Amino acid sequence: MTIMIDAHENRDVATADIMGAYLHAHMKDFITMCFTGWAVDLLCDVNVDYEQYTAYEGKTKVLYVCCNKAIYRCIMSRIFWYELFTSTLEGHGFVLNPYDFCVTNATIAGSQCTIGWFIDDTKISHIDPTIVTDILNLLESHFGKMTITHGAEHEFLGMKLKYNGDGTA
Repeated sequence: MTIMIDAHENRDVATADIMGAYLHAHMKDFITMCFTGWAVDLLCDVNVDYEQYTAYEGKTKVLYVCCNKAIYRCIMSRIFWYELFTSTLEGHGFVLNPYDFCVTNATIAGSQCTIGWFIDDTKISHIDPTIVTDILNLLESHFGKMTITHGAEHEFLGMKLKYNGDGTA
């Protein structure tokens, strides 16, 4: 729906992938992970202090770590990232859509700005390209470097999008 609205209203559109999104969110509890074999050696190469925490279980070298950041593949990580992302947007005046909790809207410079997302893939639209750029800069100030596509053609969530500038996509 947001793609059709963007096209119909001839909005400027940008898509962005927030790199390492989950690592911005904190776990409410810690998770213990066990590294074995070559992964232990790799971690010890990165930080020699880890060597003192390695042990052997039988003939297998192991290293147990506690994670305090949300990481991919942990079920709760998506929730912690979602809470962080939505609270950040709400803190800047965006309001969650009551029908789709991955869409927010705000009125900026008299026109609607829409942000839709799936995990760390984000689509931003507004009639004014400078507003879209401002929102991209805002997101980067909170979450760091993003891979950004700004213009008429996008690859977003496995779709190839082309906004034709005549109300169609």
